[in-house]
Amino acid sequence: MQNQGLAWLEIDLDAVGHNVSMIKKVVGKSCEIMANCQGKCLWV
Repeated sequence: MQNQGLAWLEIDLDAVGHNVSMIKKVVGKSCEIMANCQGKCLWV
């Protein structure tokens, strides 16, 4: 398998912050939130 180059990723941190605050409202203060980032690359 050959490396096809670099990938570009843009993340809207304002949207992430908003989503996390909404999750915190739903789960409450007694729960902790853990983030997970996954990716899958398919080279054709």
